[in-house]
Amino acid sequence: MEDSTYSLLERMLANREVLCWGIDLGTTNSVVTEAWSSSSDTGLPKQTLLELRQPTTDGVLQSPMVPSVVAVLPDGQVWVGEGARRLVGPRSTRHRFAEAKNEMGVRKTYLNAPEDLDRAWKVSGRLLEFLATEGAHVGRGKPCRTVVTVPASFQLNQRRDTLLAAQAGGLELKPFDLLDEPVAALIDFMFSEGGQAIIPDEGSQTTLVFDFGGGTCDVFVADLSQGETGRLRTVARSCSRYHRLGGGDLDAAIVHQVLIPQLCLENGLGPRDLTWSQRKKLLEPALRFTAESLKTGLCMEIDRLRKLGRYSEEMQARTRSRQPGVRVMVGKKEFCLSEPTLTVKQWEEVLAPYLDPDLLFPRSSEYYASLSIFAPISDALDRAHLEANEIEAVLLVGGSSLIPQVRDAVSDYFQNARIFEFPGPEEAQLAVSRGAALHAWHLETRGRPLITPIAGDAICLAVAGGDLVDLVPAGSAVPFPGEGWMRFQGLLLVPEDGPTQLRLEIRARSSCQILLSQIWKLGQVARKGDRILLDYRLGENQELECVASLQSHPEERLTCTVENPLVAVVNPNRTRDQIEELEEQVRGKGGFGSCAPGAAVEIAELYAELAHYDRASELLLTALRVANRQDPGILNLLGLYAGRTGDSEQEEKYLRLADEASPRWNGPLFNLSLACNRRNEPKESLAVIEEALRKEPDCAASHVHRAHCLRRLGREDEAQEEFQAASGLFRPLATSSDWELGWHETCARELQQSRVVEQIREERSRRNLRPGVDAVGLLPRTSLED
Repeated sequence: MEDSTYSLLERMLANREVLCWGIDLGTTNSVVTEAWSSSSDTGLPKQTLLELRQPTTDGVLQSPMVPSVVAVLPDGQVWVGEGARRLVGPRSTRHRFAEAKNEMGVRKTYLNAPEDLDRAWKVSGRLLEFLATEGAHVGRGKPCRTVVTVPASFQLNQRRDTLLAAQAGGLELKPFDLLDEPVAALIDFMFSEGGQAIIPDEGSQTTLVFDFGGGTCDVFVADLSQGETGRLRTVARSCSRYHRLGGGDLDAAIVHQVLIPQLCLENGLGPRDLTWSQRKKLLEPALRFTAESLKTGLCMEIDRLRKLGRYSEEMQARTRSRQPGVRVMVGKKEFCLSEPTLTVKQWEEVLAPYLDPDLLFPRSSEYYASLSIFAPISDALDRAHLEANEIEAVLLVGGSSLIPQVRDAVSDYFQNARIFEFPGPEEAQLAVSRGAALHAWHLETRGRPLITPIAGDAICLAVAGGDLVDLVPAGSAVPFPGEGWMRFQGLLLVPEDGPTQLRLEIRARSSCQILLSQIWKLGQVARKGDRILLDYRLGENQELECVASLQSHPEERLTCTVENPLVAVVNPNRTRDQIEELEEQVRGKGGFGSCAPGAAVEIAELYAELAHYDRASELLLTALRVANRQDPGILNLLGLYAGRTGDSEQEEKYLRLADEASPRWNGPLFNLSLACNRRNEPKESLAVIEEALRKEPDCAASHVHRAHCLRRLGREDEAQEEFQAASGLFRPLATSSDWELGWHETCARELQQSRVVEQIREERSRRNLRPGVDAVGLLPRTSLED
């Protein structure tokens, strides 16, 4: 599709006074820009970044950057912005909400929060209300149109939450008033001084926008070109977003990798002296600002030294960033960190997993997640069917893209591309708001978007015979159709007589990727050859809606929706999302005290999947308190998790307590024997496993482990006898658990029972079988009309 370029905008005459806003509703910071023109103006509108007044304990601060933090003070006042960000102590606020944007679209309520702030969209609504009120006060008044930006692949529920937040904040958003952040940044760059260079004079240029901000990492790929009349053509190829990847993750990593170890060293604390809650809920919020300041200061110094040509290896070893000392209350104790420091070496160790071009899977410690920036980049390239060397231009956007090592890594990755960046840190951080304001002004004066979203691939209906027929042609402007609904123009027919399970399947043409697959159970009225009516539309918020019905019986209908059908969305946080959902259920019941102990245990085991053993152990202790008894299963898990953190003393304590509480179960002693073996204590390991066998003499796995202990002690003949004894104790394979199969295979290998090993493999394969790829339901027949 075609849109106006700078040259066309210059000639445009606005016939009335127009005031518009662009709001970058950020994870870390939010910004408001106003764009205005009078009836006599021609060309682009004037723009101003609104410097909003924010209350703090040191008076009112005025800045265009508003931290996306809302705090309820002990006296009931609500602060938004810088003052709220600084309030991190337990006594300074009743409630404090940060990074609510990361929880938009999630069914989660904030425990004990006021009703008007108990969900992410309500917190964002209060933030937008502050931006709107203060913006009108310091600017030119209330705008006639406002555009709010969202991450490129925000799903429908997240976009709906953003619309709810805008409504709660007193903003009336119209169609196209939610703008994708990378597109906003691209608009600003194209129409800022020197930004014309990103638009090719002739031909098409494949451009990637890398927007690495405080809380999100958006990657947007598009082909840019100019038509004969100088009008801009943009064809979106793909976008990708990895949830919760941003500068805030780097700050958390600095806190836990660098600052907390410094604090522990200075205050004589051992590695186990601080609990998970103390580290995560008290120290991390208190040290976040220090971490961010250290990061910013060090990056600025590295940039300065590079520009002076003095960034040698010797200088790297001497370069460091320092911040004023901080005091932190943990319970009734005060700890001091007198000179927070970040060296280049420490910083590069923190950055390493975020800049790894090969390991693209999410990794997490107890306290923060790490994911390479090349995961969303690779995903967007895969979705666009492109290689890195086919990208011709890269635009760097967002505060975190200014990190020197990030710029270097992106430049090295796209060796054939020209790298574009904004002239300075302020321009990079404020570009999204400015682009949104220009987009709002163009919508208000022209009645259409400055860059209209388009379907980068054809969206097709699968029909009998394996054919695909277009519903939304590639390159179609969104929304499609412009207004109302589109009806499929061919003949769709029921494929066979009688009650039928019909499959409505929507695919992308170029990749054949299934975008939607829904089974429609037709009633007795359906007959072979009955006509099916299909109405559909691709809305401005990128949701594809389909309604299928029988022409002869309109009451027989199927309605379905798919969000962002052509956008690659990757969620590396499924376990985290599951944790949040379960925690929300617990909050809804009044907390863990109102639930059965199993609720805390279930969540603890999910945290353990993420290797968050401290948090898991804390939840298990809560489960013990709720159970109000010596529960062997919970104590056994506590022992296992203590062992995984290297705390052998606690490991033995909990496993012994679990054994005391389970007169007929030898599991805790079995685990303790394994722990002794890992600690290279074969005699102790043998003594404990023999104690376990006195409880369960017929436990085959215990006999296998005893055989290993005997072998380590040089008693090979006894070990072989023990393997033979174990072999006759295993249950039939079909009734064995996966754990038992593992020990059975170990025993069979020791006894060179190759046939048994093969049978165990076959049993595992049988268990791993999944339903076949053949989908349920029949595809409709079609006969296209001329």
